[in-house]
Amino acid sequence: MNPPCPSGFAPDVSRGHGIADAEIRAAFDTLSELVAILDPDGVICVVNRAWRETAASIHPRPAHVETGASYWDAWDDTRLEFDPEAPDPVSGMQQVLAGSRSSFELEFSANAPSGLRWHVLVARRIEDTTPMRLLVTLSDITRRKSTEEALRRSEERFALAAEGGNDGIWEWNIATGEDFFSERWCRLLGYSHAELLPRISTWHHHLHPDDHDRVLEAIRAHLRHHTPFDVELRLRSKNGVFRWFRYRGQAVWDKDGAPVRMAGSMTDITPLKEQEATLRELNEHLEDLVQERTDQLARSEGAYRDQARLLEAVFHSMGDGLVVADAQERFTHFNPAAERLLAGEDADFDTASATLTRGIYRPDGVTTIPREELPLARALRGESIDQEELYLRDAHRAEPLILSATARPIRSPGQGIQAAVVVFRDITEHKRAVEATHRSLSEKETLLKEIHHRVKNNLQVIISILRLQAARVSDPELRAVFMAAKQRVRTMALIHERLYRSADLSRIDFGGHLADLARMLLNLYRPPPSGVTLTLDVASIPLELDVAVPLGLIANELISNSLKYGFPNGRTGTLAVHLERTQPAGLRLVIQDDGVGLDPAFDWNCAESLGLRIVRTLVDQLRGTLHIQGHAGLTVALTFRFPTPDLPTP
Repeated sequence: MNPPCPSGFAPDVSRGHGIADAEIRAAFDTLSELVAILDPDGVICVVNRAWRETAASIHPRPAHVETGASYWDAWDDTRLEFDPEAPDPVSGMQQVLAGSRSSFELEFSANAPSGLRWHVLVARRIEDTTPMRLLVTLSDITRRKSTEEALRRSEERFALAAEGGNDGIWEWNIATGEDFFSERWCRLLGYSHAELLPRISTWHHHLHPDDHDRVLEAIRAHLRHHTPFDVELRLRSKNGVFRWFRYRGQAVWDKDGAPVRMAGSMTDITPLKEQEATLRELNEHLEDLVQERTDQLARSEGAYRDQARLLEAVFHSMGDGLVVADAQERFTHFNPAAERLLAGEDADFDTASATLTRGIYRPDGVTTIPREELPLARALRGESIDQEELYLRDAHRAEPLILSATARPIRSPGQGIQAAVVVFRDITEHKRAVEATHRSLSEKETLLKEIHHRVKNNLQVIISILRLQAARVSDPELRAVFMAAKQRVRTMALIHERLYRSADLSRIDFGGHLADLARMLLNLYRPPPSGVTLTLDVASIPLELDVAVPLGLIANELISNSLKYGFPNGRTGTLAVHLERTQPAGLRLVIQDDGVGLDPAFDWNCAESLGLRIVRTLVDQLRGTLHIQGHAGLTVALTFRFPTPDLPTP
């Protein structure tokens, strides 16, 4: 092991060793940080006074971190005994000694008799020493950590207050230009929080040009002379319209008097400014008629009294009931609309002693709501309620009222929730209208089902007529024509039958319809015990009627063609039907058999049979593409695009 003392220093005098340079050692001991010098093996060579004093006060075994002890061992012992999950700096410090890194820094916490303490460890190599030495410094950052945690909690409280209030909240970091806007601030201008960049330039961009100089001068006066900042200004909303706001704020200055931050709120006063504009026009007209100053003042006072009455009339004419209650659930504010909703015909209703607890039921109109679950009680516990449906019934009403309740807690800084505001809206007529609409829709669905049922019945009549007519025809070819026509009508009837039984009257599951059609045709043309096997690989794809009918007829012709002509003279084989969705908004139908295939001289596009002409016509109607391969059996693939509810047609 290397000597325990680096060149230029002597061991601690308390251990009987001399000091090479008293002045350097005295300066070393005056450092407030904890400083130690380690040799390449991690043995502590020198420590300063702060290191010794701190070790004596907080370390469980101070001798383990004194001169001559192994710092590596001391760190491992401490971790094993007190905090096995604590970080290990030994590897990083050894890398500095080896020259693979210039320095090593670690922030960690440790338990001490005074509580949890935070430190930053920095290790640097001492150049030009033989052997190489390591300088280790420990700085206590507990106060900084406590400050950061207090700031975080403060910011959380600020965010909660900003969200719960009706005014918009803002905060401006003067040094960085960052500007915080609360959700309410953004909504007052018609924006979402994500749409606005949190910079002071955003506020400048929305400020009315005519207000720019006046407002900036008010801000400068507040920052320089601490004058109150309370101004009225206009901001441009998302729809381009400027709205009036009352902007109030307060700055924070550092110890040198320099402003650091500024925060405040804004209140939408557009309705008030519009009223003021109307009154201002009236006053200007009166000023033209009034000559004397006394008369002007008298008329102004009268105008302001009119304004106050107007504002009071607006408040009293609100359609929604609004109440404010204190922490004991006693009303402190009660507008006439709320009294009409809650009192009804109760002549003895007293707003001073009323509470939001009587006659309130759940949406079933029968079950009462416990007091602690009412919107007011929940808001007083800090919960926000939005448009919760309630029933209000009492002995003074023949029918219950259906109310939509919105509630918010009112918080006081440092004192928690002091009150709550509840807004009631009578939605009785709206609910009845919605229920009537639902009944009407149900009746229409029933009618539409009946229409599909009757269409299916009419098609069944046509099928019966064609079957009877075919029975009276002696010519086999003509009888086959009637039977083919009957099968085509049956294909359309199956679709209406499926629509009649479906919950969705506008679309059918075409995959299920195709499987049923294929099985029906197999039993018709190749009844058991024939040797033709049917394999189905069909996806569940909803199709509207104008697509399902032609596609069903195409499938009918192709499957019938394979069953009638692909397996002559009792030939056995397999008929495969495949249906899949292709992206985007596409569909692929494949009918494939391993029968005799097509004659090499056969031209599909020139074939004059009715069935193939129907296929070509319907493929053109669907704007699809038909691919045919008839060398080893027959494969017909149809692809086309179609509109779907979730995949729009380009």
